Amino acid sequence: MALLTINHYVNQVNNFITNVRDTRHAYYVFAGRSYPWPNDSSPPPANNSVSQYQQTVYDDLLFGKLIGNMDVQFMSPRYNWTSNTVYAQYDQTDPSLYDKQFFVVTDQFNVYKCIFNNYGANSTVKPTLTATSGNFKTADGYIWKYMYNIDATSNTKFTSQYYIPVLQDLNVQENSIPGTIDAVQITSGGNNYQIYETGNIVKFIDKFTVQLPSTASAYDNYYANSSIYLKSGFGGGQIREIASSNGFAKTIRVNSSTPFNIYQRLDLNSVVGTITNGQTIQQPIDYMYYYYANGYFNVGDTIVQSDTGVSGQIISVNSAVIQVSRTNLSTPFSLNTPIIDTNFSGTLQPGTVTITSGSNTVVSTNTAQTTFTTSFPVGSYIRVGANANTNVRRVTAVNTSMVNVDISFTSSVVNTSSYTVGVAAEPSSITITQANGTVVNTNLSSVSLNIANSSIPGIYFTVGERVDLTNSSNATQSANGIVAYSNSSTVFLSSVNDPSGNFTNSYFWSNNFYISGESSLVSYSFISSKSNPNILIGNFSGSFLLGDKVSTPTGNATLVGTSLVPNDSTEYEIGPTVKITGDGSNAVGIAVVNNQYTSTGYISYLSYGGTTSGYNNTDVVTISSSVLGGAATATLTTNSTGGIIQTTLVNRGYGMIVGSSPTVTVISSNGATSSGTGATWTTSINPSGTSAVYPYNVIGIEMINSGSGFTFANVQIYANSNFGSGATGTALISPINGHGFDTITELGARYAGIDVTFDTGSNESYYFQTYGTYRRIGILEDPQFADVQVTLTSFDRVNLSLNASSYHSGPTYSWTTGEVVIQSTTNAAGIVVTGNSTSLQLRSVLGSFANGYQVSGYYSNTYANTISANVIYFAPGSTAEIVSEVTSGATAVVTAAYSNTLLQLSNVSGQFVTGDVLFDASSNAYANIGAIATANGSKDQTYTLGKKFNQTARITLTTPASGGTFSNNEFVQQDVSMANGRIVSTSDDLDISISGISGGSFSNGQTITDQTTNANGIVLFANSTYLKLTGVSQNLSFINGDTINNGTGVTATASNTFQVLVLNDINGVNGFQAASNNIVGQTSGAVAQVNSYSLITYPELVRESGKVVYMENISPVTRSRSSKEEFKIVVKF
Repeated sequence: MALLTINHYVNQVNNFITNVRDTRHAYYVFAGRSYPWPNDSSPPPANNSVSQYQQTVYDDLLFGKLIGNMDVQFMSPRYNWTSNTVYAQYDQTDPSLYDKQFFVVTDQFNVYKCIFNNYGANSTVKPTLTATSGNFKTADGYIWKYMYNIDATSNTKFTSQYYIPVLQDLNVQENSIPGTIDAVQITSGGNNYQIYETGNIVKFIDKFTVQLPSTASAYDNYYANSSIYLKSGFGGGQIREIASSNGFAKTIRVNSSTPFNIYQRLDLNSVVGTITNGQTIQQPIDYMYYYYANGYFNVGDTIVQSDTGVSGQIISVNSAVIQVSRTNLSTPFSLNTPIIDTNFSGTLQPGTVTITSGSNTVVSTNTAQTTFTTSFPVGSYIRVGANANTNVRRVTAVNTSMVNVDISFTSSVVNTSSYTVGVAAEPSSITITQANGTVVNTNLSSVSLNIANSSIPGIYFTVGERVDLTNSSNATQSANGIVAYSNSSTVFLSSVNDPSGNFTNSYFWSNNFYISGESSLVSYSFISSKSNPNILIGNFSGSFLLGDKVSTPTGNATLVGTSLVPNDSTEYEIGPTVKITGDGSNAVGIAVVNNQYTSTGYISYLSYGGTTSGYNNTDVVTISSSVLGGAATATLTTNSTGGIIQTTLVNRGYGMIVGSSPTVTVISSNGATSSGTGATWTTSINPSGTSAVYPYNVIGIEMINSGSGFTFANVQIYANSNFGSGATGTALISPINGHGFDTITELGARYAGIDVTFDTGSNESYYFQTYGTYRRIGILEDPQFADVQVTLTSFDRVNLSLNASSYHSGPTYSWTTGEVVIQSTTNAAGIVVTGNSTSLQLRSVLGSFANGYQVSGYYSNTYANTISANVIYFAPGSTAEIVSEVTSGATAVVTAAYSNTLLQLSNVSGQFVTGDVLFDASSNAYANIGAIATANGSKDQTYTLGKKFNQTARITLTTPASGGTFSNNEFVQQDVSMANGRIVSTSDDLDISISGISGGSFSNGQTITDQTTNANGIVLFANSTYLKLTGVSQNLSFINGDTINNGTGVTATASNTFQVLVLNDINGVNGFQAASNNIVGQTSGAVAQVNSYSLITYPELVRESGKVVYMENISPVTRSRSSKEEFKIVVKF
């Protein structure tokens, strides 16, 4: 059987949304039908007749509003997460996936895809994590993938009771991994998998060998072929298949080709700068051998080298060598100058001295005042000058006037002081040793929390889940973090968010506050905490020294602790090995075994419900438990349409675990899923006559690494062949590009949501009526505007007529398209569009070309004299001149050219934009659109054309009607012209001629009030002698001669008032005429005449243009100045 896939439907929605957002198109939500239904409280349903969606649309059309770029969105059904509900899981083999509730939206408006539903269990833990990579497991066994959050704007505009907007989170998309296996569905649990245990490792003997606790098996190779998973703690996340085990030594050994990764954890303090993954971190230690010592160096003292300024702290010292932690790790000590203990930097001596660069002599400048021979004996150290770190030298000879030193000075100083240096020496050799490693993980915001008293005994926080600081009412206290490690007494947090420092505030340690897990739902009492910044390094070498600095190229810190990981805080799990093969790679998991003492039973009954069809008597019903391999079977008896009449149990599946939720599957005779639909199944496991056993069956696969690149996969589950066999599973493989890469397709977003508001009169600038009623809404695609005037500027094309006798072609033989042509006499220039020996057309022209002067091509060297230069203007002729906008793609037909710069357009399609370039492909006329107007040029729409339309006509009468009173909804017709239409309103619009205006001027949107009667209305048009009003008060009247005002000090006298008829469904090729021709009410018999042709405002759209793509008949909606109506339309494709 052929079908259209979800891609087809999503593509349809995408095409619709793309068209809505394409400026070559325009889609409007419209309102229509001002007159009543036969029964307004029960409007007839819209139908798909040609008459309704095509032939009569404009009979009822009133107004419409453009669907903007942000008014349309992909949509999917709304499935609220509700506790104790079973949600379908993602399954790449499920043909009915998009008809199921396999994704949810929470009360935080986060959307999650269900990756695994724990074999049809009730979902009892709300998903809350919003990590944009990977997925997460909640305490109820469900696995969820965070997809996106519905932001406030999208939520307000599009979310409804039954639908939600579908959005693409770019971070989720970026982090998606193609072809992952995020869960494995166990199809048979097998039996006798006795090798399954958990605990904490004792230690790593080497990267291949792990010491297990004393409770481990005493049998050699008991664990062979099983897998060990370092489940949590430092170094967790690694899994290896066990090659052998030693029962006496309690050790296991993994294959030599797959050693464990062992890291060193560095606990830090006083972090400066940044430390990032991939950087080399180092701690250099200098072993400095020295001689000619004067005094004694002490551990902990700081030494500095004369002249170079290199310094460090003494770690250890003896009579021959100093071990130094250098302060500046990038600048080493040298062998050229002495080192000084800064605690004994020098004692000032009498007199002044002078030294000269390159000299080995210190000369006294006042022999009577110096005491060289007593202050500076041979072997001592002298310092010249006040700077404690320069000009220190060892004395080799001395007399009363000078001191000789062993190393020449590098600077000259005159008449300065001298000092004896108490503790100094000279380096004889320096050996630098270095502890280092590569940073593989940083956790610089980590805190260590001490906890106690679990709310759920035996349950720890889950690595990767978010935990919050909460009070006794479970209210969060503005502090949270992600669990890096947890046990019953300690939890280490990374990615800490604690702006107020509450974790480290002792108030929260002793006043009944808690640490609460968002996924595990477990809580612990909060006892105390401390900051615990740390990093993990790999490929490490050397021995780091506590208390000394470690550094990277961009930062440094003080080292306060080291440890190897994994270590005895690392929890392990040993279970059957899971081997996943296919066209992808690196998918790794470990089998979870049920080793609890459990009761078993059998299927006691199978019943069905629902309206069924399509089943067959040869179909087989399989009832399997999610936790044991035993399956019950049943046969069906069906009627001629495939409806189920009866089920008969054939095999009751003895050995099923009591309390599990059996899964019912119907298989056809060819082995495929049955084509039957509609059945809901009820079944139960009867504990009667059961036995209590240790099932030792595989109940799940814990995925350690989801891998990538899979489109198919085979799952093998095995262990020591003496202990377990028969378990099988099916991989649940992500879409080709990964979960979250294409949210729209993944969630089956085959709906388009449209949200448009007909706003208040003021917010809509009174563009359409704020009175009356409408009873139909719909979507109109690409209607055309009938009456548009555009003002043009900056014409871009010029035709030059050339004197052929002056024409000279260059090396390229003629003008070259795209080259610059210059007239040096006038400095006018342009770019060649086309040309020959007698004519040349240019674009992007600057300046004005003069007749009779030479123009030349910059590239071709072609030249000729001009005869004339003519700008190419738009000029409608006997055939329609079709013009387009370059950028928007909107099109129109030129019906008149009032001047070179003012065009009358009709059949305007798309979204015209001021500032775009208008062009005629036939004449090559190009110009910028500077302004846009409608309504005979009276309505400025320079920046608003196409945002809305008003499909009513406004007819101003000379005098009130005679022979009767016009009534709403009746048809009127004008004699001679035969123009006709239906009355929408007889009294809501009004024109007033005014005089004596003072205090300023009236303007559109102002409220005009009669100071005597308090009648009021809104200005649509105003000049110094005339007003057009709308929304006129119905129970009060404007009186000729009364003073009117706008509330801001502008007043005038109402000289005369004129009734206005507002019409729709306008017909008649000649239109209404301003003459003695009468307008006659076809029901009332009322007669009147049109005041002035210039006062007529016609409907804006070309009648019958566009296509109706959606229509809905509704109960009456009444408009007023302050009313607004928001329409949320969801269309299924």
